Amino acid sequence: MKKSLAVFFLLLVCAAALIWASTVGIGRAEEQVTITSQTLAGDPAAASGITVTERTTLKNHLLWETCFAADNPSGASTDFSFFSSELQFDSSPEPHIEFMLYLNGGIGSNSDILADASEDSYCGFPLSFARALAAETAPGETKKGSCVLADYYEYLPYNLDYLMGGEYTLVYTEELEQQVRDFFRFKTPSDLVIDLELTKDNAGNTVNIDYSCDSVNSGLQTVCTATEDGFYFTFLLDALDELSFDEVPGGFGIYHLSWTLDKSDSSDIYLLQGDQLANIYPLDAQNCKVLDLVLLSDGQTLCLFTLEEGVCWLNLISLETTSLIQRLAIDGNYADGFGVDPWVDEDFILLCDWENSFSLLERGDDGQYTIVFSGNRRLENPADPEQPIFLIGYDSTVAFDGQRLVIITPQDSRGINFWLGVFDQNGLAYAGSYKHSQTVFSNTTYSDSCVPIAQDAFSLEFV
Repeated sequence: MKKSLAVFFLLLVCAAALIWASTVGIGRAEEQVTITSQTLAGDPAAASGITVTERTTLKNHLLWETCFAADNPSGASTDFSFFSSELQFDSSPEPHIEFMLYLNGGIGSNSDILADASEDSYCGFPLSFARALAAETAPGETKKGSCVLADYYEYLPYNLDYLMGGEYTLVYTEELEQQVRDFFRFKTPSDLVIDLELTKDNAGNTVNIDYSCDSVNSGLQTVCTATEDGFYFTFLLDALDELSFDEVPGGFGIYHLSWTLDKSDSSDIYLLQGDQLANIYPLDAQNCKVLDLVLLSDGQTLCLFTLEEGVCWLNLISLETTSLIQRLAIDGNYADGFGVDPWVDEDFILLCDWENSFSLLERGDDGQYTIVFSGNRRLENPADPEQPIFLIGYDSTVAFDGQRLVIITPQDSRGINFWLGVFDQNGLAYAGSYKHSQTVFSNTTYSDSCVPIAQDAFSLEFV
């Protein structure tokens, strides 16, 4: 009995020691959070009055919020928090409606794939052609062939996919599916060719089918946004340049698929209204290529970016009147789209082209955007001239105070170290490389490293 008690107290002491050691380690880690900077271009004084907050975590249980002045990071202060349960982040996907063409894929089975003669299609792939090729294939052999999709489908055999973010349920039915198909009837282009490779086992069963179509990647690409009354979407026209809208009511444009909100259940349910699908803003399919469609934070204005005769245009559209509010040409090379997805804010817009140029637009009191200044996001890297620095990237944090555009961009996939750039009317006023002390306060594996939190890892404030 005495021996058991001795062992118990020994384990208790060890547990207390471990807790103490962990607390000390965490405390030291908190004290050790420092930020150092190296000037790459310009003068750090251009970053005066800018406060940066970086939020890092270890396994989503430990959180460090480090705040510092951009022009003097040596005075950084850190708030530390511990969460017994993991930090939670909003992982809701963006609302979208997609028109998928599954013309690249495969089917595998231990039994005969083509045994069910009632099945004519597999996600848009014509099984009737596969059956014809199978009839020419001997047991144990593999045979190749190709077919023209238009010989089997008069209209593109797309599949629909809807998704609504947040704590909502989106309900759609076969009736809705048919209503959308009846509205969007796209003639199958004559040049869509599917290559097929079919394999039979020794018993003569078709056990594998691989098929591909070089002309189509994944479908008819759309850009979509959502309001309280439904989806607003249009087509990018990248996958199929020959797509014809001749049989679509109203032709090419921005479409509205409305919904009603049913709150009779415990969760909010959106009921899509396919019979009310309409083209609310016609566009010229021959001369207008859609680059992006974004809803402004007022919930009443669509921001449509188009490419027309090689020029990028900003089009502001009122949802209340479905009319054009503003149309503004943007300088730059946008022939292949945006180099980085646009930042669209209620007060400003930041656009980047494929040649590393950017344009900053500011919204005035009259609701109209004007171009404030342009610049170049590419900076020569003094440490490695062959690896330039891009001060604006897909994961950047952006702020604008009316005079200075400030950008934070992670330096690598881990994201704990970053570049900071300050632009004004005269160009790049300052660029710096910032290193976080938790770069080395971690194990060698990524899962055991301190990393920025999944959302809002950086914030910028003008003081």
